[in-house]
Amino acid sequence: MNALERKYLSEFWGLQCAQQLFPLFPNPKEVTESMSCFHAVWDNLDVDLRDDKVSLVVVGDGNKPRTAALFALRSKWDCTSIDPLMEIRDWGIRRLDLYNCKIEEFPNTVFENRLIIVLPHSHAKMGWVLDKLKNRVIVTGK
Repeated sequence: MNALERKYLSEFWGLQCAQQLFPLFPNPKEVTESMSCFHAVWDNLDVDLRDDKVSLVVVGDGNKPRTAALFALRSKWDCTSIDPLMEIRDWGIRRLDLYNCKIEEFPNTVFENRLIIVLPHSHAKMGWVLDKLKNRVIVTGK
């Protein structure tokens, strides 16, 4: 395990929401993958976790909404998790929507917030994802 993986695991175990996330994460590999997605967004985009005018779509989240749940619990964002193998159930996490479909089959949803797209395990080509989600964003604010 490298230093970055250790850092992400240590940070994860220290989260106030870690207890709620435990059922979603079967092993350290999954934790570090979702934490790396979180840090890729947090460290590189000009976003505020307290801004409720942000929507996050996770394409290829796996059979459990690990990455979307992490964002939903660490932010005020509306989070959507999409994967054809998604286990649809109530995880008890507010602002978390689940879809067990491919991105090509995702319903014609309109996002009224700033949209961030994360692809942790996606087999879809980025062009497909952008084609499916483009023109679905209506930014009403900043």
